[in-house]
Amino acid sequence: MLVEEVYALSRTFPPDERFGLTAQLRRAVVSIPSNIAEGSRLKRRKAFLYHLDVALGSQGEVEVQLEIAKRLGNTKAGGVAEERVARVGRMLNGLIESLQPCEGDWSQLQPLTTNHQLPTDSAVTSFNGAIRSSTNVFHSWHCGHCQSGSVLR
Repeated sequence: MLVEEVYALSRTFPPDERFGLTAQLRRAVVSIPSNIAEGSRLKRRKAFLYHLDVALGSQGEVEVQLEIAKRLGNTKAGGVAEERVARVGRMLNGLIESLQPCEGDWSQLQPLTTNHQLPTDSAVTSFNGAIRSSTNVFHSWHCGHCQSGSVLR
């Protein structure tokens, strides 16, 4: 949904922004679900977390670029896209936190187990589809320091 909203919003930008802000904004917003989908296909937790970090970086880019568009008069303040991009950032932060080992000790972390039955098209079309796809993959880990386990569904 975020991707569709940003594309619709960027269609209202002036023609002189076509190769500037419009292109940058669209690339950044597509990068969010793309990195989530790519990372969720990998079997190594560090690789998945790396791609989630990249997606979070892209979310930050979208946030800043929407603010720039607002300041340039290309969009109105407090839009739905701004609210959704902030929500996406909170969701990504939560997912990243839930996948990190306790006290940063990667040596005690057991391998990530997955059943790779992800729909690839949902990850491209919307963040919500991608986040559902990546969290529907069975993730199980156990940290030896805190003796707690976590399962994301």
